Amino acid sequence: MKKSPPLRVYHGPVNVGGIGGFLAKYERAVGIDSKFITWWDIGNQQNHDHNLKLNEVSRWKWPFRMLLHFFKSLFKYDIFHFYYGTSLIPLGLDLPVIKIFGKKIIMTYVGSEVRLVNLVERKRNPYHYLLRVGRDHPKHDWKKVTMLIWHNIWIDKFIAPRALYRDARYIIPSKKIIKDVWIHNISIGPLKKKILNESVKTNNIPLLVHAPTNKGIKGTKYIEEAIAKLKSRGLKFKYKRIEKIPNSEAQELYRNSDIIIDQILLGGYGSLAVEGMYFGKAVICNICDDVLNTLDNCPIYNANINDIEVKLLELITNKELRIELGKKGKEYVAKHHNFIDICNRMCNIYRELNA
Repeated sequence: MKKSPPLRVYHGPVNVGGIGGFLAKYERAVGIDSKFITWWDIGNQQNHDHNLKLNEVSRWKWPFRMLLHFFKSLFKYDIFHFYYGTSLIPLGLDLPVIKIFGKKIIMTYVGSEVRLVNLVERKRNPYHYLLRVGRDHPKHDWKKVTMLIWHNIWIDKFIAPRALYRDARYIIPSKKIIKDVWIHNISIGPLKKKILNESVKTNNIPLLVHAPTNKGIKGTKYIEEAIAKLKSRGLKFKYKRIEKIPNSEAQELYRNSDIIIDQILLGGYGSLAVEGMYFGKAVICNICDDVLNTLDNCPIYNANINDIEVKLLELITNKELRIELGKKGKEYVAKHHNFIDICNRMCNIYRELNA
């Protein structure tokens, strides 16, 4: 009996924390012909299989490079897995062509590209009025709604977990949304038993770290104001903001820290929080009630702009609490963010779509 050819999956064309690269690598290991291809890659997780380097050519050449890449990919892959609301041609003009050719499409939303500040966040997030930075400005809501309507016509499945589910659900039917696969949180790579089995330790003088991808939407201003007040009170601790360094260096800093501060405005935790729990650190983050109610005893220390100083004070002065949260964090990541489980789930989704 002739063996059927392997399923061919395209990941790209933007790199969000390396998640497409990690997935593609695992999928190749289990027999799926997956490639992670980017338009350009200037992030701290450059794990692409191929980089078109559009940022290094003249803008007038972009349309020709994009179209050539699109038509080559159209005949080479069975499933297209896109990220950050972006597909191979601007404005999603390639989506109907991909469907005409009988291909399947998955879109993973990761944050600001789908967050509807006035239409959704205003009703669920008491700090929505502070999200007025870049693509999170409410003036962009109408563009995002237009994108969601267009995507819903052509795309087969959407990955929109945690705080993003309600935003996507504003337009997209729930039956098309996968909300329990958090692939955008696997930037730590495979869960290494060595690290998970390490005992949780914390320093007498704790090191606090904060690594904002965008200071405005992460609430860095309020975090550092609280830290300045605590220092003025004579508390003994260290603080470091981590920016623009390779991921390997950042992870080493996380591993040597004691308290990791994710964000205090958005209402849901991200990859930094997962990495913090993975390394057994106490993690502070703002999580909205509707998200918190869907989580299974998540050990993240919930904070907001009004109580961040108090919450930091509690963790800085309570070594036992830091250790307790660190232990629970490791258990939580092993259960809910296991790299192998997530990848296997995605492989099954691809196979179901292509059946």
